Amino acid sequence: MRSSIQPQLGFAHLAELPCWQLRCGEASAVVSSYGAQVLSYQPSPGDELLWLSPQANWQQQAIRGGIPLCWPWFGPADPSILPDAASQPAHGVARTRHWQLLQQHCTESVAALTLHSIFTDLPHCPAPIELQLAVRLSKEALSVTLSSEQPLPQQAALHSYFKLTSPQQLSVHGLGNHYLDKVSQQECLDGASPARLENETDRIYLQAGSQLLVQDGAQGVVLQQSGHDSSVLWNPGPAKSKALKDVPDNAYQHFVCVETASLNWQTAPLQLSQTIARQAASR
Repeated sequence: MRSSIQPQLGFAHLAELPCWQLRCGEASAVVSSYGAQVLSYQPSPGDELLWLSPQANWQQQAIRGGIPLCWPWFGPADPSILPDAASQPAHGVARTRHWQLLQQHCTESVAALTLHSIFTDLPHCPAPIELQLAVRLSKEALSVTLSSEQPLPQQAALHSYFKLTSPQQLSVHGLGNHYLDKVSQQECLDGASPARLENETDRIYLQAGSQLLVQDGAQGVVLQQSGHDSSVLWNPGPAKSKALKDVPDNAYQHFVCVETASLNWQTAPLQLSQTIARQAASR
């Protein structure tokens, strides 16, 4: 079966949202022009790996779920680097902009497209900055690469929401033991391996490997990452889940964020990538 890329209007409950659907063999993915956000990845029909909040909205706010793009900063804006930090949106501006299709191509083995957006209003960089997101779907995997050739002080993260059967069954291999715990505001050097969720979990792992395994009971997702200096593990837990307006009260039971991140402020070009695949069944 030849691969294909088709435009479509709307996805799930997100009416009127301009998207593209990629297909390659039995695999499929959906990418939104708003935020250049991957909303769905199914290695085979019905096998959805990403979580999308049923209360997500795309009208002047970030879409909760899929793979949002955090750029050019992660979390709250840093007042030591960014002017008027208090008025800046969390996780930057890339995930709430409309992106344009730059190129696309299909072969027997891949469906690929590249979106781009030019930012002229960054508070810490007066020059126009072009940012690109390349999405590549094969029969075996989905790859996303966020890049900019222009050097500027920047942070970035591929904020992936993985669908979860049960928080109690989750284990994440390959993160290492050294992390910053943003809940307790402590640096931990003796974290358990593999990592598991503990109520509200918000950790920046500083020695994450190039390959992670997100194990959910008997099923697993392999995540290959490059261009990163850290990985983030996040789940809001029951109390914070209730406080979030765009998720159901029990949403924490249904997803975990395992994020490929570049968080050191350095004046350099950006090339941040992750590849997601279903773990092969053991024999």
